[in-house]
Amino acid sequence: MRRPATVRLEEALSIVGGVVDRIELSDRRRPTPCEEWAINDVLNHMVATTMKFTSFATGETERPATPSGDVLGVDHRASFHAAATASRVAWIVLDEEVGAITTCRLPFGDFSPDDAAAINMFDAIVHGWDLSRAIGARFDVPIELVGAGAEIARSIITPASIRTGHYGQPQHLCGRTEFDRLVALTGRDPGWTPR
Repeated sequence: MRRPATVRLEEALSIVGGVVDRIELSDRRRPTPCEEWAINDVLNHMVATTMKFTSFATGETERPATPSGDVLGVDHRASFHAAATASRVAWIVLDEEVGAITTCRLPFGDFSPDDAAAINMFDAIVHGWDLSRAIGARFDVPIELVGAGAEIARSIITPASIRTGHYGQPQHLCGRTEFDRLVALTGRDPGWTPR
């Protein structure tokens, strides 16, 4: 039976894939709301992060590491969709296995498979927002994914992760959308627009 967390991850990667498909090769140097990262950097990070969590879901390792270097090559769309497809297959198999790896050991803590999938989903939707803002595209994420993203964000965005530069200082916003509040949790400005 599919776990809700893995279904949400699959949905998030599908939604983000729609944004990735709109990015042209000539866009890859454009700035994003993710400070100091251009579109190319965000895309590379997203694909590498998904590959990392896929290596956990396949049972390859309980201590997955982000691949270093360029994982995009010349075709960012093909690279993203290949990583998303591999992720979907790996998590489906993990959901059906009995006695599979049960703990994902990351540098900032140990997590259940559900939490590992949720971290990947959170990363995908926040960086999907970065990409959509950078190219001026609409980005609609179901409220269920936003809520699940906010829940995992609150558990991993800690003073320690802020000190190490993984996240910026959370912004406190009132009267904005749920997604704006999620983005603000990561230290981003929900009102960011390209210069």
